[in-house]
Amino acid sequence: MCNSFKDGTVKTNFIIYFVSRLISDLGSSVFSFALSLYVLDITGSAALFTIIVGFSYLPKTIVSIVAGVYVDKHDKKKLVILFDFMSGIVTLIFWIIFKAYTKSIPFITGFQIVLSALVGMFVLALNSSIPNLSTKENIVKFNSMSMGITAIVSMGGPVIGAIAYKAFGIFGVTFIDGITFFISGTMEVFLKYNKTVANRDGKGYFESFHTVWTYLNGEKVFSIYSNSISYDYPMVYF
Repeated sequence: MCNSFKDGTVKTNFIIYFVSRLISDLGSSVFSFALSLYVLDITGSAALFTIIVGFSYLPKTIVSIVAGVYVDKHDKKKLVILFDFMSGIVTLIFWIIFKAYTKSIPFITGFQIVLSALVGMFVLALNSSIPNLSTKENIVKFNSMSMGITAIVSMGGPVIGAIAYKAFGIFGVTFIDGITFFISGTMEVFLKYNKTVANRDGKGYFESFHTVWTYLNGEKVFSIYSNSISYDYPMVYF
């Protein structure tokens, strides 16, 4: 471990990691649930509500399988910042265009898919950055915090989303969510990465992807994940 990567740097990274990921993840969860409630309001369809909720998870699953290899082979700091700012840009563009397509379910669903994929890429890049943000002794602390953030988002996202939707409406929630992505991305500029930590395994992209796919299939990750969705994001009936 590089001597210049001191405790003060790790503490700063710890704070930035926690705050930026909480802002980005929670904002996305709040918005996704608010958007689902909006669809329920305009259609009265519990099935469409469930579909929108589902599309806040499905792209993240696909991204975690396909993009993990890509993230491991590129500059993680640049990717983290890029995906946060892209999420903000896409959300604000949606906020502007949405006024002309307020009842277009395909438009809303398409946007949810894109945003979920971008957020999935962001979380993947940030979490895989933990060894570069910390010393070996503090990696467990970072991982524990990551799990804590996931729990906070899973429990707090739907609750805050329902409150925010009632208070600000879908347009207000959308605008706030777009701004939070830019706040999070700006904070991540100040993350200090330990460049001495190896990021590449020397394998080609397709070889690495095949290794990941074989592992996931062997561990039956897909069935485990699908069974856990109802636990992470409990269904709400109206």
